[in-house]
Amino acid sequence: MKLTFNKDLCCANKAQQLNATNFGLAGYAFPWTAFEFERLLQDVGITPQQWYEWYGAAEGVNPYPEIDCFLMLTDEIRELLETVNKEVNNRIVWTADSVNYGVSEWWSLPKHGKDDCDGYAIAKDKELAKHGIQGMLLFLRIPGRGNHVVLCVHTNEGDKILDDRYKTVKDCDELDCQWDVIETTDGWKRIKQVKNRFVTIGDGAAPAGYKYWLVRKDYNKNTW
Repeated sequence: MKLTFNKDLCCANKAQQLNATNFGLAGYAFPWTAFEFERLLQDVGITPQQWYEWYGAAEGVNPYPEIDCFLMLTDEIRELLETVNKEVNNRIVWTADSVNYGVSEWWSLPKHGKDDCDGYAIAKDKELAKHGIQGMLLFLRIPGRGNHVVLCVHTNEGDKILDDRYKTVKDCDELDCQWDVIETTDGWKRIKQVKNRFVTIGDGAAPAGYKYWLVRKDYNKNTW
């Protein structure tokens, strides 16, 4: 899949970064806008695409409309992701749905501190939602082991994976997996990995077991 460079999105993303760090520059309006950042590039004699290739890619700027919007990964957000991943992993005892619920697949918040991979991912999603961070349930396949569910968070430094198999948050390109579908605000989508990010490549089917789970709207009245 070919990604389409979008100069307006590129400049808007960089403006967002500059505003997050309260960076101001004499002669340019603050807060930054896409227009104002592009004006800066014009003044120094380079195009947005040149700037992205020379600097923006290394700074985590996203110029591709095919890639969803992302979270700015500050030190505080990075620490929060690591804390949630570790604490949820430590609080849950891995237990098969067939033992916990009497069926082969049942997605929910963990029951009595026990669940399998989807329970870990849903619990992490709920914890991050308390801080205004939206995660996405991601269904994948591990070669030689079968299906698996993790939580994905889009950030300016790539897609971060919160996985019950690991004590630390991983970049998506660190994992040897066959990516399948991801939960979005527009339903489940098939995905493809492009470097350290995912792009959607069409509609996908919800995994078995997901139909039992009423997503975020019930977080305020579900406990675990």
